[in-house]
Amino acid sequence: MANEHRIPLSDLQHGLNCTSAGLANADAVRRLSQYGNNELHVRKETPEILKFLGQFTNFFALLLVVGSALAFFADYLQPGQGNFYIGVALLAVVLINAVFTYTQEHESERIMESFRNMLPLMISVLREGKVSRIEAKLLVPGDVILLEEGDRIPADGRLVEVNQLKVDHSSLTGESEPQLRKLECMYP
Repeated sequence: MANEHRIPLSDLQHGLNCTSAGLANADAVRRLSQYGNNELHVRKETPEILKFLGQFTNFFALLLVVGSALAFFADYLQPGQGNFYIGVALLAVVLINAVFTYTQEHESERIMESFRNMLPLMISVLREGKVSRIEAKLLVPGDVILLEEGDRIPADGRLVEVNQLKVDHSSLTGESEPQLRKLECMYP
């Protein structure tokens, strides 16, 4: 489904084949096998040195390396024309770009890891019309989540009912004050 946050709630529930009473346990188990666990995965199986060396395999880096090799070859054919310095400059650009890109990707992985640590371990949901306490990683599309003061939000969701809900987005946006949330869509 596209634009789940904009369509009427009844259409969303119809599209997800769920109700405000929650999912049946059997349906939740089926959806869990279909969609997998509600977890953020940070890929760490690749050694850091390979991640860094991977920065040299993109088209831009390869193009600059070829340009540098041509400059060195031109310097070999006609020394003293300044082509050696062009070759060194192109290699320096490739190296600086690789360091910068690697650093950004490493920082992104670190941020994703911190988000994963912010997710709650347990959450209250409605299953078969009853409140159940389950592991947050077992949430599936269509689950009705019950939030209380101080709870951390375990997944993307759509508000069904709200009573003076304020959400602290400071870790995401830097806003110092919790923001009031309503049932209506607040974002384009």
